[in-house]
Amino acid sequence: MQRIGSPETIRVDVRVICATNCDLEKMVQDRSFRQDLYFRIKGVRITLPPLSERREDIPDLIDYFAEEYCRKKDDGIKVFEPAARDLMIEYDWPGNVRQLQESVQSLIDLSLSHLITRTEVQQHLAYAGIGIEKPKTLSERTREFRKLCIVQSLARQGGKVAAAARELGLDPANLRKTIKELDIETG
Repeated sequence: MQRIGSPETIRVDVRVICATNCDLEKMVQDRSFRQDLYFRIKGVRITLPPLSERREDIPDLIDYFAEEYCRKKDDGIKVFEPAARDLMIEYDWPGNVRQLQESVQSLIDLSLSHLITRTEVQQHLAYAGIGIEKPKTLSERTREFRKLCIVQSLARQGGKVAAAARELGLDPANLRKTIKELDIETG
């Protein structure tokens, strides 16, 4: 490699990663993409199906984006209620992973509660869903309420389990056990 205007040659060892949603081979045939450039960047091809074809990844992505964004904001933990998650799994995500990430961040910013509801997701996506939401059992509602109370207390106490246990009137060991049972992220 040479810098522009310099006679000195510099050796470099780089790997370039490119991404596109276009069919470059077709574009080369149509002469709308330079063939020489195509062969320089072709290398190893990894095809990633759209998010709508791998819905099983959506819950993990929601959790990852929510945890990362809440940690950056340092404004407490927010979680998606199961019905909200179900709606997000059902949605087709035409903007793919970037749209999902933006939606998770927007819902966290817009939600007044530490529990993001199905209604909030419906309004944000302008999508009511195709499935009919089945009524929750008392056990499911109790679990969600317990989770919400613990998440809110942890947020108020800066993630400190012992302080949250005092606030909730629980033994710290029991609270840790409940946090594990309810799959609440604390760190």
